[in-house]
Amino acid sequence: MINLNIIRVDISDPEYKSELYELVMKYQIYQYKSETCNGPYVSGERYSKGFPQPLSEITFAPPDLYYYIYRRTKSEDQWVVSYHASTLLL
Repeated sequence: MINLNIIRVDISDPEYKSELYELVMKYQIYQYKSETCNGPYVSGERYSKGFPQPLSEITFAPPDLYYYIYRRTKSEDQWVVSYHASTLLL
């Protein structure tokens, strides 16, 4: 599913996929909460659930982690929670 780009972590182009864009922006953006992350967000630090996620040209499973680092090439994608587009559109 990852190789086929079925599991995604990107923000769709609002001009061409407006419905998916709206749903991703509404439901799939990690919401930073200062009370659970011990204070205001400090740029450059990673917080709860590993957000913001690192930029990466490829999706891979680091040997020391229990989750994937997904392909993210744009800074706005660093806050996107992984999703399955077909399910989100339902």
